[in-house]
Amino acid sequence: LREKRQRWGMQHWARWELGRHLGREKTPRVPHRFDKVPEEVGGERMVTVQHVSFSPRIRYLHHLLSPEECEHIIKLSKPLFSRSPVRGSVTRVRTSTTAMLGGSRDDYVVKKVRDRIARFSGYPVENIEPLQVVRYEQGQKYEGHHDFFDVCDLEDKTLNGRRQVTFLIYLVGMPPGEEGGGTRFPELKIEVAPQQGSAVVFNDCMDNGHEDGRTLHAGQPPANPGTIKMAINGWIRSHSVYGKMSSGF
Repeated sequence: LREKRQRWGMQHWARWELGRHLGREKTPRVPHRFDKVPEEVGGERMVTVQHVSFSPRIRYLHHLLSPEECEHIIKLSKPLFSRSPVRGSVTRVRTSTTAMLGGSRDDYVVKKVRDRIARFSGYPVENIEPLQVVRYEQGQKYEGHHDFFDVCDLEDKTLNGRRQVTFLIYLVGMPPGEEGGGTRFPELKIEVAPQQGSAVVFNDCMDNGHEDGRTLHAGQPPANPGTIKMAINGWIRSHSVYGKMSSGF
């Protein structure tokens, strides 16, 4: 299929056309609308919330984390990386590496990140899964997937609830001229390039509670040798997960 890219919104957004998809409606968007929100109640540092899509709801949070907070998380995660699993198994679908931060939940920056996710999602911090840091080098990827679970995960959903919201917080930005490393939403024709400390946030479920298949997304590998992509996965469940998950809580 022929690919035609157009810049959209801020510099880190791109749209593309992948041919005609019968039966697909165009996703309504909110270009160039921004809100400024304090990072915490009474705080002076502001986070700019860019509204990207109405349906499904997608936001881009500019500078959710400071550079110092990003560097702290990178240092904390460095000795913890192992091959990324998919529902507990290692597969060729996901070839990145992952550091689980569940054992670092008392770290003051990890607490700040979790509090900020709770503030900008409206969910209690107890509903946030233990944070993960993912790392991609050239050739490593995570193919198209959804963050909600299928029928095979019925027991997990019954215990912890389904995933409602995804936060992907970029810990490093891509260097000038780097064409890879983005997060692509093929159903929505949207791609976002990493910007240090910023986050792409999207609702995994629709307002009626049904899982939203349009949130299919893929982690693109860096194109250049030596380029590393790192990000925090913050997943929010419909129920409290405290004390019920095996990855450190």
